[in-house]
Amino acid sequence: MGRTVAKEARKIAAEITAATRQPVIRIKTAGAKAPLPVTASKFGGVPYLPAGVDAPLGADGQPLGMIAQINCAELPQNTIYPESGMLQFWIDPGDEEALWGMDDTIADRTQNGYRVIYYPELGEPNPD
Repeated sequence: MGRTVAKEARKIAAEITAATRQPVIRIKTAGAKAPLPVTASKFGGVPYLPAGVDAPLGADGQPLGMIAQINCAELPQNTIYPESGMLQFWIDPGDEEALWGMDDTIADRTQNGYRVIYYPELGEPNPD
């Protein structure tokens, strides 16, 4: 009887997976042998910021830290992201108690401890 229940459970799980499947792009990471350009997709490092734009600030007025950026032009052809532009994820590096933005700021969308920013075009980067 145990095998029948397990087989039925796997069948139900497969049906749920098939019914709720969403397109994804898998990200494979690799260590860089040299510093990456500011416009490269990356985790951490020096972020791309357009000329005249500074890093976003948290509620305390301190700069947030860029945890990842995706240069959409570097992605394979897809229907998820735009064909160009830069998508960035920023967090307050000192926000340990709120689990990097997972506190009540999510509910009211104030983005005090985090930001998700999209730059539709990549122009001259901020030299600072």
